[in-house]
Amino acid sequence: MFVHQPRLRVVAVVVLMLLMDSVAMSFQGLVLPPAAPPATRSVPQYPPNAFASATNSRIFSSGPISPADEAAVPVPVPAQAVSPRPTSPVPEPVVSAATQPMDSYVYEPQFQNRTIYTQQNNEPNDWFSVEALLWWTSHVNVPVIATTSPQLTPGLQAGVLGQPGTGVVFGGAELFDLAQGGFRIRGGHWFDRNDGSGWQGEFFMLGSRGHNFSSNSNGDPIVARPFTNALNGAQDARQVAYPGQAFGALNFNAETRLYSIGLNYWAELVEDGCSCCSSACSECGRPQKSCGTSSCDRRNDRVLGLKLGPRFIHLDDTVLVDEMRTTVASGDQLRILDSFKSENSFLGGEIGLQARRQYRDLSLDLGLNLALGATRQELDVRGQTSVMSGGTTTLTSGGFYAQSTNSGSWHRDRFSLVPSLECAIGYELQRGWRFSVAYNLMYWTNVMRAAEQIDSTINPNLFPPSVATAADPARPARLFKEADYLAHGLSIGFEKRW
Repeated sequence: MFVHQPRLRVVAVVVLMLLMDSVAMSFQGLVLPPAAPPATRSVPQYPPNAFASATNSRIFSSGPISPADEAAVPVPVPAQAVSPRPTSPVPEPVVSAATQPMDSYVYEPQFQNRTIYTQQNNEPNDWFSVEALLWWTSHVNVPVIATTSPQLTPGLQAGVLGQPGTGVVFGGAELFDLAQGGFRIRGGHWFDRNDGSGWQGEFFMLGSRGHNFSSNSNGDPIVARPFTNALNGAQDARQVAYPGQAFGALNFNAETRLYSIGLNYWAELVEDGCSCCSSACSECGRPQKSCGTSSCDRRNDRVLGLKLGPRFIHLDDTVLVDEMRTTVASGDQLRILDSFKSENSFLGGEIGLQARRQYRDLSLDLGLNLALGATRQELDVRGQTSVMSGGTTTLTSGGFYAQSTNSGSWHRDRFSLVPSLECAIGYELQRGWRFSVAYNLMYWTNVMRAAEQIDSTINPNLFPPSVATAADPARPARLFKEADYLAHGLSIGFEKRW
């Protein structure tokens, strides 16, 4: 059946305004219309003598009766509530009809100054889950970082791509093509047991994934850094280690990290079946329903719900290239650093549908979500060269891939879509505990990756000490390449309800 959701309109307005705000990036204050007051339930009003003594009239048709009617009408009371028949008149029940809804209580006739109504409050209202993640993410392409050549190769040809014998030591391939581990925590609370509404919170993170390369050479083997010469368009290279001329080391490090936070209002739209129909079924995962039977029917249940709320996602990449070279003739030590950092921050509104099919202790969940909003792209490029000669160290700006033509910090905003999917199979281990295995997928449009901002076309006149002129080509350049980001994989976890 369809479930009426009076709160859904208010939440939809808040999410829509948040979405409009994030896309326009105006970040102005919002004035929301006042929320409609929750629907009140009518409370039956009883006449002053409604709870008269049991010797005068009945309280209810199934409640205490007068001595004259004792033989004609039995009293249907639970076995644990039966006590010896009192010899004194039955006391009046302690109950306030003006403040306590009658359908929230179960009638239990008791005596000796004890209340005759008890509230059913043992169904679970809260839940919490912890999951381990094993996901694969989109790879990035990195240019050729290091090459080598056979001994006795002339210096002008050593390490140059396309020359006979030149081989790639590192680069020219994909990074981050292996699985990343992480975790996800979720929690929620039910607002209303009758309409199945509540809130859900989520946080997940993929641990920092690194890709490292290191090469040390005393000149054998030859180690070089290839590039395309912007002055003539030909392939070129600078030697890090070459026999009789220089020795040194080249280190490359790349890292990536992803995390996300979401908070959603949950509303049950369609419910086919009955979660729980008696207080004995408090292990059910959703609020108690009233379906007109005393049996528990949670083993054959179908639910469809809607969730609305804000979503934040953050992805950052870092690439660091460190070259150390010592000249054999002079003993001068040269260190060249290149740093590329990118950050992508998404903020928008998310809407999703969640369906569950429960059969005995097994459950199948399918969730489809779509987030719309703005992605703030940030890029920072830095280069530095230090030369130690005769005990004096000289620092200059500019490295190898990071020169004055592409160094600095920039940011811009792009509209993004983030659809996601989750398919999970769960098993009820015991009361309040559930084990699940799930497949997850998330697709994020318009992100900037640090490794893809490296321009391998370089003006050699910019190498410190720079001799470049205004007529020289401004390379390396700021690329601002965009790409789409995919994260998908498995999750295994446990859920606790109480």
